[in-house]
Amino acid sequence: MKTQLEYAKDGIATKQMKEVAKAENIDIQALLLRISNGSIVIMNRGEASVGIGKGLSTKVNVNLGTSSLKIHPGDEVKKARIAQMYGADTITDLSMGGNISDIRNKIMENTTLPLTTVPIYQPAAQNGLGNINCDDIISNIKQQADEGISSFVLHCIEKKTLGIMKKGGRIMGLVSKGGSITSAFMILNNCENPFITNFDEILGILRRHDIVLSLGNTMRSGCIHDMRDKAQISEIKQNVKLARIANEAGVQVVIEGMAGISVQTG
Repeated sequence: MKTQLEYAKDGIATKQMKEVAKAENIDIQALLLRISNGSIVIMNRGEASVGIGKGLSTKVNVNLGTSSLKIHPGDEVKKARIAQMYGADTITDLSMGGNISDIRNKIMENTTLPLTTVPIYQPAAQNGLGNINCDDIISNIKQQADEGISSFVLHCIEKKTLGIMKKGGRIMGLVSKGGSITSAFMILNNCENPFITNFDEILGILRRHDIVLSLGNTMRSGCIHDMRDKAQISEIKQNVKLARIANEAGVQVVIEGMAGISVQTG
């Protein structure tokens, strides 16, 4: 089965594309062109299709989720329902406490909006960073893909970029939670980023389910002093490289901007 990106490259307008074109009042051929060049992605979940990118309306994402200190699944479901009721376009579940799979499934049972996760969270929260390996991380990605997740945020920071950051004189270091967890895994295991070393396998999973890959911004700054340093530039270059590889494999990609705002690349 082809992805939305592959259909667009073949000049074929899918049902999802037609729905987005109608909702956004955009010419279908213009939409096809922008999907094919990577400047628009379509995030799907069941019958729901949301277009994100160049020339489309601004989308609202709602973050929610448990922590290790506050685990009330019913509250997260309530937040998700309220988000949909008041017009949110997408939801991101950042749960790190309780039965994470059950919480995620309950959110999906009570909403229809596309759902995003940061898949490093679950294995780290459930087993601890010192007790997981690459197989655990990939297994969790497969599980969530089978459940119907619409988009994954992966922090594909390289070891060399961590080295650049350490020498850069930052005040606040890493402020990205997913990026910090991924970096800690690399340091504990003295290894390269598992999302990079297993990138082809991960792309295969994403392509089969037409899941949007969101490349996280591990090196975003936490204060004015840390703005646009060498570590940020190194990550930007790496994310652009990976985005092109993903697009060539038929996977739709979002690159998160340095301020946390998502943009796309061709």
